[in-house]
Amino acid sequence: MKSLLLFIALIPSAAFANFSFSPALSTFKADDDLSMTQIELRLGYTFDFGMYVGGMYSLASDRFLDHTNHYYLGPQLGYEFKGAYVLATYIITGEQDLASGGVKYSGTKGYQATLGYRIAVAEDIYLAPEFTYRTVEFDNREVQGIAVPGDRKDTHVLPSIAVLFKF
Repeated sequence: MKSLLLFIALIPSAAFANFSFSPALSTFKADDDLSMTQIELRLGYTFDFGMYVGGMYSLASDRFLDHTNHYYLGPQLGYEFKGAYVLATYIITGEQDLASGGVKYSGTKGYQATLGYRIAVAEDIYLAPEFTYRTVEFDNREVQGIAVPGDRKDTHVLPSIAVLFKF
């Protein structure tokens, strides 16, 4: 009987659950003082009780149309409450390809945490200022296509603006 009551109680609120797509744009300074632009694309599902499950794909470059320097990919979990949200991402793969010097880093693992607050601008469209803290470690390094010993760790705080589309 308790299960039936719980099921009936959850049926009306299921209408608030939704899929979402969210591109976010940010800029940051890389280690070599280059100004980088990052586009992070997120696709996920928010349950009626606020939990978010999805994935993230991020691209960053100092010359976007010419060369992509970084990319990261990983699953995300999060929670949303009254417009505020937090996302945790585990970065499972990625790469840094530095055009200067022909250095490429791979064997990526890391995590990031994002805090944001969404503001409605139209029905099912939101703008959201965000802050992301990201730490990424690279286990492999190639110089001019030849594997050489060495690793790298990057940590950034990225302020960004996101557009959230719910459908």
